[in-house]
Amino acid sequence: MKSLKIINWITKHGGADYKGLDINLFIPGTQIYLDDVCYVQTEEIDIPENSEIEVITGAEYASILENLPVPEQPEDMNSRMAANEDALALLLFEVAALKGGIA
Repeated sequence: MKSLKIINWITKHGGADYKGLDINLFIPGTQIYLDDVCYVQTEEIDIPENSEIEVITGAEYASILENLPVPEQPEDMNSRMAANEDALALLLFEVAALKGGIA
């Protein structure tokens, strides 16, 4: 297994250019995209000669993975559902009161 850094992988039309690498040999789930840099681990043995592909150590790859910014976690789904149910119950109560169904 090799760890790679690929720069300028985004084409001017927004497509992906993996510089001749066989993406079928990429290890699933190892791709890291940071702006116009892609880090990936591959089973490919013969890496194409390209100044935009750099073989990096496993330790370098692990460091990049470790230092990724952590995305903000979405609100807990159960909390959101409970809040929506409370809002709906209040709304139904208010509609019933307006129609005179609640004294």
